[in-house]
Amino acid sequence: MGFGAGFGAGVPKVAASSADFLGSNYAEVGNYAFASLLLRVYCQKLGNEESPVEIVTKYAVACAIVGILPCSFPFLVGLEIAMVYHLSVVHRIPFRLGELGIIWAIVVPTSFILKLIVEAILVWFPGPGWIVKGAIAFGFVMLAGKLIDSYYATERSKLGS
Repeated sequence: MGFGAGFGAGVPKVAASSADFLGSNYAEVGNYAFASLLLRVYCQKLGNEESPVEIVTKYAVACAIVGILPCSFPFLVGLEIAMVYHLSVVHRIPFRLGELGIIWAIVVPTSFILKLIVEAILVWFPGPGWIVKGAIAFGFVMLAGKLIDSYYATERSKLGS
């Protein structure tokens, strides 16, 4: 039974239909259906009126929540890419595929290394390790977000707008 199974009648239906759609009986689909709903509600007000710091913080908190769940690596990478897109929109810089490739080249290996570190922590400290997993996700997204925000701020100053 998935994490989201006890949180309402709609979650198991979503999980079952997602599992059918994916062609698998992956039990954790319910976790991500619940996490997706939670993130949609949490990040609902992302937009141009928010400062980049607020956007980075919201994505970091969302990644900390998702990071606690098992098998969250691909979802964390997706949230990081979405954060980069939102920062480019706020800074009014076009989101280019070349930048996406560079970001993937930095984010994916770094995330994978952090994933290996977290797995080692979970072996030695199974209970508190899950909290540490979320904390590492939060810290990495905050750091990456601040670096990407400063990059876009520099790019915008070069354009003179």
